Amino acid sequence: MLWREVRRGIRMCVPGVIFWAYVFQVVVCVPLVLLSPTRLGNLEAWLTFLMAPWVSRLIMVDKPDLALGRRWRAPWWRLQWGATVLPIERWCIAAFGLLFVYAWLVPLVFAFTTNTYVLGVLEAYLTNGLRAPGAFLRLQEFAVFMMAAAYLGLVLMPYVLTGCITYARRAGLRALRVAHYSLCPKCRYSLLGLEQRKCPECGRPFHIETIRDYWRDTYRTWRQIHAKKLRRLRAKRRKQRAEK
Repeated sequence: MLWREVRRGIRMCVPGVIFWAYVFQVVVCVPLVLLSPTRLGNLEAWLTFLMAPWVSRLIMVDKPDLALGRRWRAPWWRLQWGATVLPIERWCIAAFGLLFVYAWLVPLVFAFTTNTYVLGVLEAYLTNGLRAPGAFLRLQEFAVFMMAAAYLGLVLMPYVLTGCITYARRAGLRALRVAHYSLCPKCRYSLLGLEQRKCPECGRPFHIETIRDYWRDTYRTWRQIHAKKLRRLRAKRRKQRAEK
């Protein structure tokens, strides 16, 4: 009997839950995510992710793929050498599909499952709980629990949406970084889309980890050189002040 009432309450609450979850995301979560500098970033970073397919089209090498008969190719964001590569048109669809799934579908499923269960149980308590002795006190306790759960859901919902959009944005930016940094560390030949593990220009073996370490070492060396120059400049200024 109780489960029947729960299902009845769920059927009654499904349309309202979907509508209010959508309104809550549009009115509260999206402006919070787009404008909050402490969560996703700034609006420029968000627009950068939305423009990621067109940016990758500009930075990719115009080299036709004779084996597959495709002119433009872009790697998946979890690229491994020899893995599947996609045409740029399919990659655009996949990027926006990932954005939709992680930014809207996951929070909607989260809101749907939590709110429908809570409202269904509340409907069951309202129909059956008032008939038993002492039901008023139990209903008060349950109402306090429901208010706390609703408040917790309102607090967690922006963070759930933020995490989903952040993951989608990082996936797109990861694809851009891989497409931009897929160059041979020795001769700077473009390695994008190659299935073999050897550079066809200089013959040096490569894989994604060595290229990532190469760029990381380059940035670290630049920081070390810059810090060394700064220490020399400060020592020179201290020497000039001491001479005066």
